[in-house]
Amino acid sequence: MKYLPTKINRSFTAGCMETLTNFVRLQSTCNDTGGAGSIRDAGGAFKKRGMAKESQYFYKKERELLQKIKESMNDQKRFHEEQIAVHKCALEKIKNKENTID
Repeated sequence: MKYLPTKINRSFTAGCMETLTNFVRLQSTCNDTGGAGSIRDAGGAFKKRGMAKESQYFYKKERELLQKIKESMNDQKRFHEEQIAVHKCALEKIKNKENTID
């Protein structure tokens, strides 16, 4: 059986990369910065980008919530306007009956 050096090198390199990756992960979680692996702890451009995305996410959620509140208020307004119309009709009927009695 003939061994290809590229296959051996690839498997060796993959094993080393896995070990290196595990070592880097271990080292990154050892610091006591408060949040292991947190974007805000990364600093630099990643920190700015993470903060911007977080702000954008909460802004979007706030806008969605305000839109739902606005829709709910419009539904309530429409319901009460319909109730006013129903009550006005009821008042007119009562007034008509009252006038026919006199």
